[in-house]
Amino acid sequence: REARLARARDVLLARASRYVGRISGGRILAVTWSQGSAQLQGDAGPLTPLSEEDLAVGRMALRLAGASLVAGGGQVLASLVVEEPFDRLEPEARVRCLTLMRKLLREVARIVVVCRGEAVDATPELFDAVLAVRDDAGSGSAALRPALAGAGRILLKEPVRPAPSRAPR
Repeated sequence: REARLARARDVLLARASRYVGRISGGRILAVTWSQGSAQLQGDAGPLTPLSEEDLAVGRMALRLAGASLVAGGGQVLASLVVEEPFDRLEPEARVRCLTLMRKLLREVARIVVVCRGEAVDATPELFDAVLAVRDDAGSGSAALRPALAGAGRILLKEPVRPAPSRAPR
């Protein structure tokens, strides 16, 4: 049992190491296991002290790696919900993370990103659909409404000529 757990941890950390490098832009090089916890590695060894940004990058990488491995193992993973660590990423790291999530859509059917509007405003083309949560003051409940962002559809049609007029001249 211990050998299987160690092997599963190694596979997860290897995948997360690839993702952490992509999300951080190469600033964080790997995720390793030491003294019973995961550690982020930079070019000079373990990153200490960790910033909120570094922790968010590590958490996102581990979450996405776990989802990828579950889906790759033949298990159905219908949706992955991403929330808190995503909002703590720097703007450039958010874009890299969204790009990585778009690639993961081959393995995971749906990724739901719950975030503030900055990520959507910066890169609306990376979202398939955007729902805005609005607080209806009158009812006291929140409502979901489609927002004006995300992938759009443009239909180009041949211009239609007006029918000849049959009115007397």
